[in-house]
Amino acid sequence: MTPSASPSSVLVCTDFSSRSGLALQRAQRLSQVMQAPLEVLHVMGGAVLDDLRDWLGMGGTAEQALLDDAQQQASAWLQAWGAGGSAAADVRVVSGHAVAEIVSHIRQSGAELVLVGARGEGDLLRMVVGSTAERLLRRTQTPLLV
Repeated sequence: MTPSASPSSVLVCTDFSSRSGLALQRAQRLSQVMQAPLEVLHVMGGAVLDDLRDWLGMGGTAEQALLDDAQQQASAWLQAWGAGGSAAADVRVVSGHAVAEIVSHIRQSGAELVLVGARGEGDLLRMVVGSTAERLLRRTQTPLLV
């Protein structure tokens, strides 16, 4: 980043766990030091929404209601971790495969730094294919703070 360039964002990815809350607190401090906007990203598992669509015959309205609920949960989570007053926090909730959506968001936003919690809530998946952080390390060149 050159001095004349506007700073790109600091991205923190969350599953609303306590460890991602710690990552949020660190991201807040770093975004202030870097004078960069703070982005918060939560990815709802796409497979879960696909299963609900198949099982319930849900349309876009029900899916949007789930995304809106997750957006409200994200706002409450930010408040609980002391980030509610941060004017620079841009909160996004999307659905899909977590790693693929995070990598896509990094590319689109040009995030300069990505922060994730050391461990989330998915113990079985972590045992089989590794943590989200480990999979992100293999898929992006963006600096990753765990």
